[in-house]
Amino acid sequence: MVLHNIPDIGDVRAMISILQYLGAQVSFENNTLKVESSQAVYKPLPAEIASKIRGSLLFAGPMLVRFGKCELPYPGGCVIGKRPIDSHLYGFEALGVVVDHTDTCIRLTVPKGGMKGNLIRMRELSVTATENVLMAAV
Repeated sequence: MVLHNIPDIGDVRAMISILQYLGAQVSFENNTLKVESSQAVYKPLPAEIASKIRGSLLFAGPMLVRFGKCELPYPGGCVIGKRPIDSHLYGFEALGVVVDHTDTCIRLTVPKGGMKGNLIRMRELSVTATENVLMAAV
């Protein structure tokens, strides 16, 4: 995958670190990001990186599809008010994902029968939750 005009900011660098941690080959030069993920493997996302950015939560949907599970810390990032992740979890549950969370981490598991299509009416407006659930659904 090649993406152009990617800003060179901390959140992008953190996402790159997570991709590399999972085994993807990544290069980022002159605002062009290249990712080759065929050799990526499942690992719980590392708290030292993932808990620092809000975008780490967007790994959940794709990891559920690719690996059938995802374990990650609660996302961090800028504090601009109340930003719960309930809509993400609600959407995943509507697809049949088993959600288990503690005070420190979220564990998501696709059951043996796989995820099931569903009509999902989000309880609140959330662009990120909608993106995440769409990535899991497709």
